[in-house]
Amino acid sequence: MGELLNRLSRAADLPEEILARLSQVVLLGDAILTAEGHLGVLRCEPQQVVFRSRSGLVQISGEGLCICRIDEQELEVRGQIAQVELLREGGNS
Repeated sequence: MGELLNRLSRAADLPEEILARLSQVVLLGDAILTAEGHLGVLRCEPQQVVFRSRSGLVQISGEGLCICRIDEQELEVRGQIAQVELLREGGNS
């Protein structure tokens, strides 16, 4: 993990300490979203899923959304994903 973090740090031009604390959200097409480093789910409805990340709230909008897998570190949302939005503290997107 150390070498990978080092390479990512250089590529993103960020210190490793900052990169290690960021949540990672990956969207595969418009059907699957995986998030590593989530801090808990706040809402889970067929049209909207909202969870906390280290950077703020992540709001996923679409149709037929469901959390198909979740553990302490990672969650996976499936459905017809139309929009992913990061809502930072203070209400700024």
